[in-house]
Amino acid sequence: QSSTASSENYLTEGHFDFNRVGDYFNSKKTTLAFCAEDCTSTVSKIVYDTQTDTLIGFSLPLDQNGLPIAKSYSTNSFTCLENWYLNDPIAKSLGAHLIQPLSSSLENISPYLLAVYGTNNKFKSPDVIARWGYIYRQCKAKGVRVIGY
Repeated sequence: QSSTASSENYLTEGHFDFNRVGDYFNSKKTTLAFCAEDCTSTVSKIVYDTQTDTLIGFSLPLDQNGLPIAKSYSTNSFTCLENWYLNDPIAKSLGAHLIQPLSSSLENISPYLLAVYGTNNKFKSPDVIARWGYIYRQCKAKGVRVIGY
């Protein structure tokens, strides 16, 4: 429990944690990876995240790279909050992006959880292609070669 709650292991909704990808792969002594993304249905509800001062449970908008915009729902205005509840989509699914290290050893290596976020699964193929390209470039910059999705 305590390690999950620590700031080092804390997940921020919609944040793609490329900073620790290289370290994880170096610790596993591999540079090759396969990426996967999947969604699962969730019970929709809005909760307040005290560590990021944001509301979690809305469907995050996507940026030009097809990535969710983290911390999109942070406000001190009741009017803004009310507007979100009335007009913005609530996430019906939880999206997860994982990177599986590939190794020639017989050791089973756990995948690296790159990001997780709420979504309404409404996106277009250019969003996916842009996201894959961005993930590829960011991983390459950290010394990790993505060979497939």
